[in-house]
Amino acid sequence: MIDATSGVVLQWYKGCMNDSMNTGCTLSPCRSLLFSASEDGSVYVWECHTGLLRGVYLSLGSPGPIALHYHPHDHMILIGLYSNQANPPLCVLTFVR
Repeated sequence: MIDATSGVVLQWYKGCMNDSMNTGCTLSPCRSLLFSASEDGSVYVWECHTGLLRGVYLSLGSPGPIALHYHPHDHMILIGLYSNQANPPLCVLTFVR
């Protein structure tokens, strides 16, 4: 994560693969979690302030997720998968305690 005003690196997040595709990422509404799409077909989740990897959603599709959006009021995330189709596939993941 980079500070937009100073350009200083605030945190590194390790584990996600992004060599050739422009993949998406999003923050949870409380700004404590970072979700990032990876070219390996997974979505990685880190704690924003510590960089601790909290989880990985595996094998969501090939070549992988490309867009992410976290619901502003609920524990849900929408994941758009890369596709050549007119209507690309979408995944909705929810968290239930």
